[in-house]
Amino acid sequence: MTAIWVDTDFGFDDLWALLVLRHFGRNVAGVSLVAGNAPLAQVTANAMGAKTAYGFDWPVWQGAAKPLKRPLETAERILGPTGMRTRGMVLPKPDTNAPSEGAVQALGNWLSEGTGAEREVLALGPLTNMALLLMQSPELADRITRLIWMGEARTGETTRPWQSTMPLRTQTHWPMCFQPAFGSTLSICHFAEK
Repeated sequence: MTAIWVDTDFGFDDLWALLVLRHFGRNVAGVSLVAGNAPLAQVTANAMGAKTAYGFDWPVWQGAAKPLKRPLETAERILGPTGMRTRGMVLPKPDTNAPSEGAVQALGNWLSEGTGAEREVLALGPLTNMALLLMQSPELADRITRLIWMGEARTGETTRPWQSTMPLRTQTHWPMCFQPAFGSTLSICHFAEK
């Protein structure tokens, strides 16, 4: 079975995606965190709290704390201070230490190992970590079998204010620097939230 890496700003939908992957027996090789729904410190607390609550055993690395080209805009005004809307239930305080920094390096190392092995990346938040990876090591784009990206949430005909309405190739919050991928054979599957 193809190994998968999850790059996430760890909101509620991201937690569900990880639970679904576990339910279907998918091997999550690693999880990289990126600021998006909330600042990176809160995204980290969400990920580590989920590991505690659900017994996840995948390794976690902290990644980009802000977009490449502009200030960070989070969804806290809509999703609350944790970046995860709730009716009172919250994730527990983590029972483990904070993860290491170096998400981009960890993802690059994972892509580099296992010659010929299929590698998929499920990106559930801003593509900043992916952009940094491809800016530093553009040759690794060809090691990604498929990039599955869930982003650009829309409600009706309007886009939520913290997300860009621009197409994938020119988006700024889902960074412009992602362009190195378009000179490669990288297969990108984009799912817009409705």
